[in-house]
This record gives sequence, structure tokens and C-alpha cells, in this order.
Amino acid sequence: MPFIAMLIGEILGAWLADRLDKRAAACFISMAGAAIGLVAVMQLNTPLTVIAAMSFSTFMWGIGAPNIFALLAKATHPRVSATAGGIFNGLGNFAGALSPAAMGALIAFTQSMDSGLMFLTIMAVLGCLLLLPLLTRY
Repeated sequence: MPFIAMLIGEILGAWLADRLDKRAAACFISMAGAAIGLVAVMQLNTPLTVIAAMSFSTFMWGIGAPNIFALLAKATHPRVSATAGGIFNGLGNFAGALSPAAMGALIAFTQSMDSGLMFLTIMAVLGCLLLLPLLTRY
């Protein structure tokens, strides 16, 4: 269910952002919603509610996924768009490799899966904060 929800979020997020032309807002709302969904996962006990909260989180993440690259293209000068894309992808790949290790260390240290989910929540909140200066322009 979470992956189907993410697919639907990606399609809907791309379509809405093309209509509204608010890429930074789509990314901000996406990350905030994903964080809220993860916080809900940590509060719920029954399997169906946890699956629903995780599906909501991935749906919200999906809304922003296609807009990240559109925002990058919009915010950079065409002469440096390939460089910006390379740096963005390089840092993204590094974070993608480092995050599971950080989560695993946190989970091993605390003996709780919640610490790994809290790490993701904090990263989403940090992403929202970094997007704040872009909200009015893009």
C-alpha cells in the first residue's frame, strides 16, 4: 500500500504543481506531510492504522518527488543546470547511502525503531526549513 500511495502522490503532485507552478510549496507540503505521517506511525498500535499512516507519509513524499527536480531546474541558471543537477544528485546519493547506516546505528543504540523514524522526521523538518526562503519565489 505505501508504494501504491507514493505512485498516486507522484502523479497527483506533478499534475497539481504543473497547474499551480508552485514547486517549492509542493516540496514543502510534501515533506511536512511525510513527517506528520511518520510521527503518526510512531503513535499508532494496530497494523492497519500503521499501514494507513505509512501510506499517507509515502503519498505525501510522492507529491514532492517530481517537483524536486523541477524546482532545481527553475532555481538554477541554464548554464549551470547540469552542474547543479550533478551536485544535487551526488549529495542525494551520499545522503541516501548514509541515512540507513545512521538509522541502523540509532536503532541499535536505542533498541527502538522509533528512533530511526524520528531521524527521518527530523530530516524532513530540516528540509522544510531549508525550503522556507524559496517559497515566495518558486
